[in-house]
Amino acid sequence: MNAISELLEQLTSIGFANPKLLWLGLGVILIVPLWRKLGHAMANTFGHGHKIKSVAWPQRLCLTLLCLTWLAFTCAVAEPRVSQSVFTDSYDAREFVLGIDRSGSMFSWDVEGAELAEKVHAWEKEVYARQLEKREKFPNIYPLPPEKPVEVQAGNEGKLTRYHLARYAAAQFVGSRIASSAEAKKLGKLGDRAGMFTFDDEGYWAWPLSSDLNITVRKIEGLLSRGIGGGTNFDGPDSSASFGGQQIGAFQACINHFRKWGQPGVKTKVMILISDGDAGISEKRHEELLKQMTEEGLNIHVYALVCGPRSQLENSSTQSVRKLIKAVNPDDPAHPEFQNAVIWAGDAQAMQDAFDLISRLEASTIKGEPTTQSRDVGHEFSLLVALLGALFVLSCATFRENF
Repeated sequence: MNAISELLEQLTSIGFANPKLLWLGLGVILIVPLWRKLGHAMANTFGHGHKIKSVAWPQRLCLTLLCLTWLAFTCAVAEPRVSQSVFTDSYDAREFVLGIDRSGSMFSWDVEGAELAEKVHAWEKEVYARQLEKREKFPNIYPLPPEKPVEVQAGNEGKLTRYHLARYAAAQFVGSRIASSAEAKKLGKLGDRAGMFTFDDEGYWAWPLSSDLNITVRKIEGLLSRGIGGGTNFDGPDSSASFGGQQIGAFQACINHFRKWGQPGVKTKVMILISDGDAGISEKRHEELLKQMTEEGLNIHVYALVCGPRSQLENSSTQSVRKLIKAVNPDDPAHPEFQNAVIWAGDAQAMQDAFDLISRLEASTIKGEPTTQSRDVGHEFSLLVALLGALFVLSCATFRENF
């Protein structure tokens, strides 16, 4: 039954590239009366050695085969095609810009978790060893010695700083995108892109948006800075900044970067800011940033991972940031997390959960999309013409019909 239903489905989906030639099918109107006017040589047929009177079914059989042959020929010359729905792989790529606050409070040794601390410190030593090996192999390319991992002071055993937890989590997150992006590139698709910067009063770019996520990970690995920067800036630019600078804030830095380095083929741009600072946004800057982030061509999602005290999720100092993110992110009833994208990430598990949530919401997976394709079936109809024609000639020869 399945084979029959599939055959019927294919027959009903037949189209013709040159449908005007189907008018030739009306030729059967002439074939039928002409065939009947022809004289037929056979008056009787034989069955089991006895003559029986002909009942005209041989004539009808030959006529039917002749009409079918003509109709099949008409379809063949009209260039028949079968339309089929097929699934092709597509890849809904994302662009990620990760920004880590490097203000003084981010270097506080208050992230508890001995197992994670051991893992992160081992990872930092492994990164440092690879950097030393590269410098030894290519001294001209790497003239400066790499920065040594932070030494754990007495009393800080089994702990991490907020900054180093954020840096490690960012590297793991970008690394998790490498396999899926590589699979997309094999199919000729555009994979995920990622860029990385740190910020305080200003933004300091470690690496711009790039489809080579391995480089982005290596640049994150190199962010071992233990220096203390200025205050956290979400509001900038500030025309009154000292030294003639504008002090571009973290939000504006991301917007500018997406405009300069973003690719039109990427549907969604994702901004991930990791900070513990209390930084307000004025009403004027709120309107300006909102207008920029929702303009055509900048479909931006924003996540703020708060790695300070949990109380910062509700206090007045983060209210303006929460208000902006809620206004920018899509109001999707199926994913209310978009509207609650200011997420506490003050310990190891919370940070991991925050990035896992982003991975689920911003999934960039290969998926099948239906497309319609046409297949030429002219050869099949030509074979049908040959088969029906052969049966017609054989029938006429058997029943001695004139044609």
